[in-house]
Amino acid sequence: MKVKKLNILLITLLLLTSCVKEESYKDIPYANINVTIYPDNTEYIELNTIGGWVYLTAPSPSKGIIVYRISSTHFKAYERTCTFDPNDPNARVVV
Repeated sequence: MKVKKLNILLITLLLLTSCVKEESYKDIPYANINVTIYPDNTEYIELNTIGGWVYLTAPSPSKGIIVYRISSTHFKAYERTCTFDPNDPNARVVV
């Protein structure tokens, strides 16, 4: 009986100590970006249809913004900075 309890204790300790905490990226830069677009402008003609999208440039540290038209009155904007490795200058979110 003591051997069984000892084995359970050792297995539990082994499982608890073998877990490795994943590295978290805390250096994703915060950036306030204020962009105004007019979808009726010919520069953003892709946004005139539902499902249309366009890339926008934004000031650093942003790598740009993707604007997507969901409905006739709703848009979504996505930051292109890669959250997996924000320090890689070539890592981007691509549609």
